[in-house]
Amino acid sequence: MKRAHQSLRHALHGLQHALATERNLRLFLGTYLVILILGDIEGISLLQWLLLIVCGGLFTAVELINTALERLVDTCDELWRKIDTNANGHHRGLKLTKDVASAASLVCLCVNVLVILSIFLPLAVRHLR
Repeated sequence: MKRAHQSLRHALHGLQHALATERNLRLFLGTYLVILILGDIEGISLLQWLLLIVCGGLFTAVELINTALERLVDTCDELWRKIDTNANGHHRGLKLTKDVASAASLVCLCVNVLVILSIFLPLAVRHLR
């Protein structure tokens, strides 16, 4: 039980760090909260709720993994520069690691936008009629 409590404490510390340092994560979560409130106001179906929750949770998880990879890559890049004092610019493999992790976040965000549009566009059209 003590280990589970310690693991939870570490996870909450990581979440707190990400929220404090990652503007895009805060922006997404703020927008996501508005979307959830709109879903409640519109009375969306259980399936639509599930889609919003799963997509929002997955994006948040991918963004947290992206943040963790960024921290790891930055640390490796810093060490690489100390070892290779002639290094100019970023290590190519490390830069690509960050770029690919960022691309994963972008793909997940695009899926979120498509799900949100598929749920709320028909509702908006119905209100306009």
